[in-house]
Amino acid sequence: MLTRIHLVRHGETDWNAEERMQGQAESQLTERGRQQAMDTAKQLEKTKFKQIFSSDLNRTRETTEHLTKNIDAPIQYVDALREIHLGPWQGNLRREMREKHAEQFHYFTKEPDKFSLTGAETFFDLQARGLAILNDFVTKHRGHDLLVVCHGTLIQTLLAHFAGRAMKDLWNAPSIHNCAHSIVEFDLNDNGTITRYANLNEW
Repeated sequence: MLTRIHLVRHGETDWNAEERMQGQAESQLTERGRQQAMDTAKQLEKTKFKQIFSSDLNRTRETTEHLTKNIDAPIQYVDALREIHLGPWQGNLRREMREKHAEQFHYFTKEPDKFSLTGAETFFDLQARGLAILNDFVTKHRGHDLLVVCHGTLIQTLLAHFAGRAMKDLWNAPSIHNCAHSIVEFDLNDNGTITRYANLNEW
């Protein structure tokens, strides 16, 4: 049997709406974000999940609550599923960081393979952290559907890996919008194939 990892990004937050850099800092879902989660929940109810894993940050915890009201499966909160740590940028407006840290902001948005900010994770760090915990999930729950609720940049780096996309091309792919639902299927040799990319069956 195939193992399926369903990756869902959290709903819109107040900081998303303000275009504020979140990273691992805490923010709250907006009313729109809660509605996004409830709408996505209707799509997920048809799947029988063995286990649910969620980032332990507030925005993913609340999203998970809305997503799983009608899903009977245990939930585990995992700090390894947190968003990329952005150090001194966290809590600041994107436009402010674009002005104050022009070079690194350019790398962050245009040349992600070169991004290296003191006190922050690189995209390579984030991808390695995400792949390690995903491989652990697959190893322990082979042959089942697993729901993983986490963050946009983390999901983008994971999908880049399974798509065979180099880090420099990280952003040359469909956007992981709020509550986007992606699926990676793993065969018996634990090789992952993307079958759904941010709600798209073709990309």
